[in-house]
Amino acid sequence: MVIGIDASQTINEQKTGVQWYVYHLLRELKRIIPPTHRVRLYTPQPLPLDFKPLPLHWEERVLSWPFRQGWTLIRLSRELRANSPDVFFTPGHIIPPFIPCSSAVTIHDLAFRDFPNSYAHPRLMNMLHARDAKKANAIMVPSNATLDAVVQAYAINPEKIHVISHGYDAEAYHPYHDAEIQEALNHYGIKKPYVISVGRLEEKKNTLSVLQLVQAYRHVEFDSTSRINDLRLVLVGRRGYGYEKIKQWITHNKAGSWVHELGWLPSEETAKLICGASAFITLSRAEGFGFTILEALACGTSVLASNIPSHREIGKELVIYTDPNNLTESTNKLISLINQPAVNLTDKPTNRLTEFTWYHSAQQTLDVILSL
Repeated sequence: MVIGIDASQTINEQKTGVQWYVYHLLRELKRIIPPTHRVRLYTPQPLPLDFKPLPLHWEERVLSWPFRQGWTLIRLSRELRANSPDVFFTPGHIIPPFIPCSSAVTIHDLAFRDFPNSYAHPRLMNMLHARDAKKANAIMVPSNATLDAVVQAYAINPEKIHVISHGYDAEAYHPYHDAEIQEALNHYGIKKPYVISVGRLEEKKNTLSVLQLVQAYRHVEFDSTSRINDLRLVLVGRRGYGYEKIKQWITHNKAGSWVHELGWLPSEETAKLICGASAFITLSRAEGFGFTILEALACGTSVLASNIPSHREIGKELVIYTDPNNLTESTNKLISLINQPAVNLTDKPTNRLTEFTWYHSAQQTLDVILSL
């Protein structure tokens, strides 16, 4: 079988959620796809050096395209019509139109339907996802929460949808030595105590609520036996849609002294900062999975997460959940988490984390592809 894969999401150096999923999934597929099958990777630019070398039965097809838009819809479609594989898999984007072979797609979430104001083009995204859901021979989703959303939104037969959990990067996310953590803190000019939030600074990730939560915590009057409340907030991630409101809030509330915006960081650096944090906070309005929860648990850091289906599905009893729209509830839970950590999380995630490996994800994905 000739397997075609859209590998365009691997070329960005500063990868985030879906891009990391594609990168790690394809790395694992390189190890497990036998040479009886051939694999073609399609990209608009050469693959990153750390993704090479490719196995002998894999090939890279760089499809040059001079414009910012239209690579998938025009250039990739033209290539697939001219030289069709037996099956085509889109792990992180949309299916090209008019392809002459079976297809599989990963749909990560449908947050643009529930929170259209958090996206630049929600109607277009909904139209393309609806088309993919109906066109694809198989759909892969990272959680039961996403499965339910796809079935409800597009009236899709659930039998063609496969729930395949993502893995996490265990090589980067694990407990680090105190000296390594302190070196990272010194490098970025961060002093303890602090909490950390990782992800794009945007409306969907609900960064504004994280800022308001930490500000509320800082205003709590603690007695002398409690931990000090000069809490800082470390934000790791690129600026996303709606960042202007976040920046305005920081300026208006004179929060620059306790908010550290570090931008995108490599995984190892991010992990060290998570290890040193008093708590990890994610108050996303919607997620298809929840990479960062696994990463924080792997680092041994307590997690406060928004009470949404995918977070509960991934974190289960290892995470403290809160209504992200209820500042009082969130503040009280953060106080409990930091000042009186009633749940010792550091020795519990091990068994849970073993359920989320890129090997398992890749093997299940390959099984679906080969069934088409």
